[in-house]
Amino acid sequence: CDARALGQLLALYEHRTAVQGWIWRINSFDQWGVELGKSLATQVRSHFAAGRQGPADASKFIQPTQALLGRYLMPDALTMLRVHAQAVKATHLRTLLANNARNEAMFADSGGVVLDYCRQKVTQETLDLLFSLAEASGLEERKQSMFAGGKINETEGRSVLHVALRSARDSSLEVDGKNVVSEVWSVLDAIKSFSDGVR
Repeated sequence: CDARALGQLLALYEHRTAVQGWIWRINSFDQWGVELGKSLATQVRSHFAAGRQGPADASKFIQPTQALLGRYLMPDALTMLRVHAQAVKATHLRTLLANNARNEAMFADSGGVVLDYCRQKVTQETLDLLFSLAEASGLEERKQSMFAGGKINETEGRSVLHVALRSARDSSLEVDGKNVVSEVWSVLDAIKSFSDGVR
């Protein structure tokens, strides 16, 4: 990082600090305020360290700070899944297989294909946590958007057309006012014609 870039970064953060101070009506560069901030930060850091080990007493903080601390310490779906994964990893598969009710629940049947995953290190809690993570990440909404031709490919700013590639000839999926399924089938027909010609 050269001196100019470093200076720009410092100016940016200093500007942000100043603007925040104006909004909150405090003097961001008041030395007593800085010292108070350091003191509060030390207390918050200690509270976070204690909170990650178990319940921590936040009564010494004012109510808005208590609310924020509680929110930050609330485990999200991914964190809970990671903690659970470590517990399951330490469990022997024989222990899991000894639970017949669990084993019977570890089957999925669709289209004549049966999936038996009871010999995986998975419990009902694992599945519940996975579904919670999917819900928290908005998976269902994204799936519906994909099937509707929504532009969910944010990098390229366009639709993900896997659905159109697998759609029946007479189905319809409109993107920007055009039925892309018919375009897919025109390409598939051209491929078939070429393949037949080669044979």
